[in-house]
Amino acid sequence: MNPNTIFCLLLTCLLTSSVFSQSIEATLIDQDTKDPIPFATVSLNQKSGIISSENGEFTFHLPSEISEQDSIYIRSLGYKERVVQALNFTDSVIELHPEDIILGEVVLLYNEYTVDQIMEKVLDSLQANYLPRYSSQRIFYRDSDINKMNQFDVDVKQSTIEEFNQDFADQIIDEFPKEFPYHRELLADLYLKCSANGVEELKLNPIKACELYDKDNEFSSDKLEGKLQDLLRKHVKRNSYFKIKSGLIGTKTDEIDSSFFNQKVDSLITAKDSVENQKKSKEHFNSSLRVGIRNFLNDNFFRDDSDLDVIHNQRKYEFNLDGLTYIDNELVYRITFEPKRGDYSGKVYVHTDDFGVMRIDYQNVEPLRKINLFGISFRHDLKQGTYMYSRDQNGGYSLKFQEESNSIIFGIDRAVKIIEKNKHVKGRRKQNQVRLGVDFKIRNSQKKTLLVFDDVPLTFESFAEIDGQGDIEPVYLPQYDPMFWKGYNILTPNEAITEFKSLE
Repeated sequence: MNPNTIFCLLLTCLLTSSVFSQSIEATLIDQDTKDPIPFATVSLNQKSGIISSENGEFTFHLPSEISEQDSIYIRSLGYKERVVQALNFTDSVIELHPEDIILGEVVLLYNEYTVDQIMEKVLDSLQANYLPRYSSQRIFYRDSDINKMNQFDVDVKQSTIEEFNQDFADQIIDEFPKEFPYHRELLADLYLKCSANGVEELKLNPIKACELYDKDNEFSSDKLEGKLQDLLRKHVKRNSYFKIKSGLIGTKTDEIDSSFFNQKVDSLITAKDSVENQKKSKEHFNSSLRVGIRNFLNDNFFRDDSDLDVIHNQRKYEFNLDGLTYIDNELVYRITFEPKRGDYSGKVYVHTDDFGVMRIDYQNVEPLRKINLFGISFRHDLKQGTYMYSRDQNGGYSLKFQEESNSIIFGIDRAVKIIEKNKHVKGRRKQNQVRLGVDFKIRNSQKKTLLVFDDVPLTFESFAEIDGQGDIEPVYLPQYDPMFWKGYNILTPNEAITEFKSLE
């Protein structure tokens, strides 16, 4: 082997080893209760860093060159700051000491405001604290969408198709996937044009992305669809159409043309369609990310039409001044809120100087929406989340972390009648009929998380020059792979992701 080649290989190994040796992993816990500490800030030399997960876990990839002067800073709401020399960071579990300030005991403020006066000043200061701006951000974004079938029963009451009986219905139900989990993760450079109304323009350049889902669920669905199609091909006439009735509700399908009965598929057409589908899948992944991130960022508390109306509709809430604490070495009021006529309870942390909101935690108290009419039910029973902001040198505020979870239950408990009709045959149009009793409930759980590593102001000119239309082909992962993000700083995944595995 060429000596130069050997030298290059050795150098690469040394460099790789050096980079990997700078990864630190730990779990943050309360010194007294031993409970995990979520959403703590972990940074190198008080610069950009990461956030601990909901379980208090973090993995931090440091630069390849660190010295004795470099330190890891750990800060969390209600705890004393912990500083550890980067070279000596070896603990896998780190305890933080609780630190709360009792109002009036230690800190003397220039003005003593009532809690209602503080909240009024929060509202009055919104435009000054969250200014229109152009910015460049390095972000990590994760969203999860899980559909879980809680109940699925079909009672075949009558069928003129012999094979469409109770055993067939039970077989379909048994083979139907009971859960459809989908997760995706993205590391990207994000460029924003923000106004008082939120994000007006978003540009995105993806760096790395992945999708976690079970392809077998797709195959199972295709298999079930194939069984139903075979049954229809055997018993349904060409040019038939279906009328589906459920009580007073009814709908009519289009006529079935001859192509439905042609089971031969050209392999060249199938291959072409597969390539086209892959292209569309990539386009959809990237476009849906842009729309999803923009909508997520605009779903904030300082919009006057926000669903989280704690700031703009203060008369609907009862506020209580709970004391003082520190966030990122900034002194803040800790204020709890409960609904009088509102939907949410939680805590809001307000800067004592300019009344900017540095953090807000919220959760709905009662279902936000519920419908139960004519056997159709809908219940939005969970909406909870956290917003965290950092204060810059100019006194403005920028988002550093946002997370929200939603859960919805949808159900149908109705009698359904499916009638095949055909106006192209002699005699009566009615050909076949199936009467069913359908009772199913499905829960949809969604969780979105966005972590901002760096936030740099931009000028209008520099923002205009950025294309921000780059697309990326996401990597498909049939199960969680901890090596996929090796060397990248991200938010440590939750249990739903780490335990995900497709059924192959």
